[in-house]
Amino acid sequence: MKEFILAILEDNNKSQRSVGLSDMDMVEVFEQSLEIMQLNDNLEKKATFADILKWMIKRTTEQAGTPAASGGDACCGESGPRTPDQIIGDILPKLTETLLDILCDEPFNGQSIYVPQSHDGFKFKGESLMTSFLAYMRQVNGAKLLNKRNITIIAPEDALFGDVSIKVVAERLPFVKEPHGTRKRVFVALCNTLDGSMYVQEDLNDTPRLMKTFKIKSTIKGKANFRAYVVSGDGQIERAKTDVEVLIG
Repeated sequence: MKEFILAILEDNNKSQRSVGLSDMDMVEVFEQSLEIMQLNDNLEKKATFADILKWMIKRTTEQAGTPAASGGDACCGESGPRTPDQIIGDILPKLTETLLDILCDEPFNGQSIYVPQSHDGFKFKGESLMTSFLAYMRQVNGAKLLNKRNITIIAPEDALFGDVSIKVVAERLPFVKEPHGTRKRVFVALCNTLDGSMYVQEDLNDTPRLMKTFKIKSTIKGKANFRAYVVSGDGQIERAKTDVEVLIG
């Protein structure tokens, strides 16, 4: 999927480098995964992944945010066969986590310029890519954004040109209670709006208090504005209430 995202950014026919991926881009990216290839094979051309996604989004919109995916018929305590929309509803959050994994790695993590072998490099905004991934997930599952954490950025007011150390702290609000035994993958992102770069780290524990330290390699002198997010594959995204400005020079 990473190579396909890079190909979309190289083409940039819908300004994806600055605004993120379109809905059609997202469908095509997901279709590169083995899970969706297998699903399309199993459907035997009676329908396609893209067709079912369109239906799911339409139903979710009509039902005011209630996900279209549902279980099969149940009788005497037994569940019926899983429908394609239910299968997609299970797969898509995991594939969105894979997209977040991609942002944790080269050439995205901490970068805002990609240089292909074939031609000159180009700038892109990791923040826009991430938010487009998550927005599409919410279109499918109808999830409402939740406010579960107080997110703050700890940074020096000024820093020397080069490496800058910035911490992001996310504390779960006291009234938020997670279901017992549940745990999902959580990612912390720090965006530098001066040069368009984004740094992403996964938190493996999803504890009530998350803290991540980012080593920022500043390539531009001036006032850098940093903003922080905590996100997950189900489309949830929380942003720090205030950005932090650091004078780099």
